[in-house]
Amino acid sequence: MGSALGLSLSLLSAVVTLVTFGGLLWTLSRKWPVQAFGTHVHIPGLMMWVAVGTSLLSMVAAHFVGRRLVQINFDKLRVEADFRYG
Repeated sequence: MGSALGLSLSLLSAVVTLVTFGGLLWTLSRKWPVQAFGTHVHIPGLMMWVAVGTSLLSMVAAHFVGRRLVQINFDKLRVEADFRYG
């Protein structure tokens, strides 16, 4: 019961933080014109989209780097266990 409550409070906190900072970024970048190829392009909430893109890119990079670490950690624990047994 205690872990379910903790998980629920963590989820609520993450959602509130996302809505708060997402709304703030969207509001701050609501009227930023971007110049591309000599024309002004208006992208609503540009800072929010940049933050989402950055987080997705870092998540993919962490996945590819961390995926190899699982096997390395497993091998390390296996060798240490064999050493202790011997």
